[in-house]
Order: sequence, then C-alpha cells, then structure tokens
Amino acid sequence: MSRRARAADWILPLVPALLVGAHLTGLLFFLNPHLPVSWPALVRGSAFYGALFAPPSVAFHLVLARRRRVPVARLLPWTLTAVIAAGALADWVHASIYSFFLPRGIDVQLIKTALWLTFGGVLAFYTALLHTIHRRRYGARSRLLLALVTLGTVYAMFDRRASFRPPPAGSPRPLAVESEAAPLTVVVELPGATLDALLPLAEQGKLPAVAALLDHGAAARLAGFAPVETTALGASWATAKLPFEHGLTGARVFTSGALGSAALLRLLPVGVGFERWGLVGGGARPIGAAERTALPVWEILARAGRRVALGGYPPALATEVETLTPVAAPLARLRAEQALAESGWSHLAAALAEDRRLAAAVRARLAGDAPPQVLFVRLGGLETASLATFGGFLRAEFEGSRAGESRRAADALTTYLAGLDAELAALWESLPPPRLLVVSSAWGVAGPSGVTRIWRELGASRRTGGTLGGPPDGALLLRGDGVRLGVHLPAARVLDVAPTLLYALDLPLARDFDGRVLAEAFEPALLQRRALAFVPSYEGLPANPLSRAPGAP
Repeated sequence: MSRRARAADWILPLVPALLVGAHLTGLLFFLNPHLPVSWPALVRGSAFYGALFAPPSVAFHLVLARRRRVPVARLLPWTLTAVIAAGALADWVHASIYSFFLPRGIDVQLIKTALWLTFGGVLAFYTALLHTIHRRRYGARSRLLLALVTLGTVYAMFDRRASFRPPPAGSPRPLAVESEAAPLTVVVELPGATLDALLPLAEQGKLPAVAALLDHGAAARLAGFAPVETTALGASWATAKLPFEHGLTGARVFTSGALGSAALLRLLPVGVGFERWGLVGGGARPIGAAERTALPVWEILARAGRRVALGGYPPALATEVETLTPVAAPLARLRAEQALAESGWSHLAAALAEDRRLAAAVRARLAGDAPPQVLFVRLGGLETASLATFGGFLRAEFEGSRAGESRRAADALTTYLAGLDAELAALWESLPPPRLLVVSSAWGVAGPSGVTRIWRELGASRRTGGTLGGPPDGALLLRGDGVRLGVHLPAARVLDVAPTLLYALDLPLARDFDGRVLAEAFEPALLQRRALAFVPSYEGLPANPLSRAPGAP
C-alpha cells in the first residue's frame, strides 16, 4: 500500500466524525433557541465534537476495512449515509419529545430539517447501494453527488435554524381593576399528590378534610405534558405557560466546551448519555431565577397590589414576595410522625414534620396583624413519601397483595396523607369568610409498570416505590365562596391553575397564557356577576414596592 493510500485511510474517517459534530451542534442550537447561531459557532462546535468522534471513527473504518478487505474509501459512502440517517432520526425524535419545550415555529423548522436529512440519506443510500451491488468504481460525478449531499444536509440544518424568528411578546399595560371583595385565599401545593390515592382514602373516611373538599367543592385531574420534568411542570403550574415561555425547562442548566462558558444549554439530546461526554470543558449548575422568563401567579398578584406570602418554593420561583418562615407546629398532631418513625420510615417522619412547620407558618401569618390576602405554601414531603411507598400502596389497596412490605408501604403513605389531611382541616378552619382553599399538584406519582416493574421485581430494592415516568396526572381541589359543590371537572390541565386563581381573585387574564379559566368550577351566579377580562400580557409589569411585608427579605 502506498503512502498516499495509508494517509487516505487515516484522513477519510475524519469526514463522518466532522459530520456527526456538525449535526450534533445543530441539534443543540435547535434545542436551545435562545442561543445566537452563526457559521463560526457551527464550525467551532463541529470541530469540537468532531474531535471527540474522530478516534472511534478511525478505529471503526480501519477495522472494518481490514475485515472486509476493501479500501476505507469504499466504506465512506455507507458511513456518511448512516450519519445522515442518524441525524434525521435524531431531529424527528427530538421534535416529538420536546414539542412542549420548544417555541412555536422552531419545532416546524426542526421537522423540515429532518425532512431534508431524510431526503439526503435516501440519495446517499441509493448511490452507495448501486455502487456496492454492481461493484462499480466511484466516479467524479458520484463523488460530487455525495459531497453535495453531505454539505447540503449541513446547510439545510443551519439555514432552517437561522431562519427561525421567535413570535413577538405581548406588551403589558397598567392594571385598573375595580375589584369586588376577593376571598382570603390559601393555595396548598402538594407535589406528587394524585387522585388515585386521595379518592379511595377519602371514601374510606381516612381523609375527612379531603372528603369535605370533594363534597363541598370542585375537583379535577390535571393533565401535564411529556417528558415528565418536575421543574418544568411546577413552573407551568405557576405561570400558565409552556416551558419554552417560562424558561425553567429542567432542574439544571449546562455549559459545553464546544460552545463556550457563556452559552447556557437548557435542553440536551436524550438517550445518548450526552451529559456524561458532551459537556467536556463545561459543567452544570442549578437553574435559577435568572433563567425564568415569565411571572408566576404570586408575582402577578403582588404587582397588581395584592398582599402575598409564599413558603416552601424553590429559589427559581420564590422572588418578590414575602417569604414564610417555618415555625414550630402544635404538639397535638405528632401522632402521624411518631407512627412513621416507629414503623421504620424515619425520613418520612422528618419530611412530614417539615410540612407541618410550613403549614403552621401559614396559620400563624393568618392570625397575625395585616395578614396577606393570598398565601401559597408548597408541602414537598408528599413527593418523597409517594416515591418511597406508592408502588406498595397500589398493590395492597388495588391488587389485594398481602405481602408485608406492600402493606407497610400502604400504611406509611396513608399515615402521611392523614397527617397532611389534619393540616388542611386546620387551614380551612383558620380562614375567615369569604375564603377559598385550593389544594393542587402539578404532577402525580405513579406505580411502576412495564419494564420498570419487572426490573424492580427482580431487584432487591425499591419494590414498593413509585415513579415519575408516566401517569397519573396531578390534582386540583377547590373549596370556598363561589365554588360549585361536589363537581368533578372533566378536562383540566396544569396550565389552567393560574388563570383559574386569577379569575377567582377578580383579576384579568393575560392573552399570552397557554391555560384557560376552569369556569365549570364556579357557581353560575359568580360567572354572571364577574365577566372575563383580559390584558395583552403581564410580562414586564413593574414590581409593586408594597408587595413585601415590612421586614421581609
């Protein structure tokens, strides 16, 4: 073999590696449309990821060429075809998976890119197939066609991404609302709560406060969206907007050495372990308020002049309003914590104790001077309890399992919910009329199913645990002045909670909300008296300097 042929065997495999880098960089720009895109950025990312894929590409081509006893140049059309096909598949898959996380319009551009790549892959495949079957030599026209197809897929990807223009944002305007007497409102968020657990236990008389909410108020399942990312679901619950609008697409943001430390990545490719190898030279940090691009409902209320207090929410959402400080809970309701600790669930006992301290802070604030008009509290311990016990609860309560571990898990979850139920009853009693109590969750914990259940059955741990990988949906319970009695809402979404709260508190809705008012939850007299009002947007509305309580941080 000549020196020139040996050099070609080492150089040609770099072409598929660079092509992988180009399409991977393009996919990152599609998944993160806030990043400015340019040819220099594309070249830098292609070179960076191309260098990562160069060693395995060279090794693969050399080994396969030796086994097949053909030159590397004969393998190159097939590997280029495989890379183009993989790029098309990745674009199709991510356009589907992240359909709720990408801005309107860019998902269409990603689909168009996938179509162009599919067409290019068919051309490359047809060319390689004909030359392989007939053992024809690649002539100048065939080589030119393959080069044009390869470069064309990169250009199509870059052109589709560069042509994206985000939709214009609505403009806020000062609020001038003649409000009627809005009810004193407490909103309790219970992450992980699901009607699949609340309904049967309420019917058995084990959750009297929840039963009262169901009998004397309105209830609904809240449909979420996939993939199940709790940070994104919680932010959509609070903002009535999809993830691409509020910006909190996950628990962390990332940087990659390919795009520089100034380029924050909110979404990463799925299914290939990208976080482990694709962030070389970069890193990750918890997502914060700086990434949030939409106002949660409590900030809207505060900027509209309502007194608001907040407790238990993550830093990315807890801004601008008075923050509740947990206080010592009454000793009279320690029974649930003691029962959990004695049965071996000490971490759940600690979580319940923290939830009770936050609930006590709400009651203390209501009993103090100048209480807030609206209080939001997030009791996050239920998610921990459900993830540890919900699989066993389903087996014991719905499948009739008599296994000791399932029964213990069911008893633990029932005890935890009973402890929260007592706090809900106390909160309702502490609210003077007119009053409104809202209990909600943006997502629910489900029992393991399919492969997950089989894997846990074979393993020795987490057999009784729950999962966030699918249904059931979240929940919404309302009780108070103007709410219909004993009604179950047939269709509701996570995005509908914030608009419904604003309507209940006699504030207009923003036209850029993705949710709607659940009007079916309110009495006809209230609906006739209070017409729906709209503003273009709440984004950009100036902060109210009186929104914080004196001495609040």
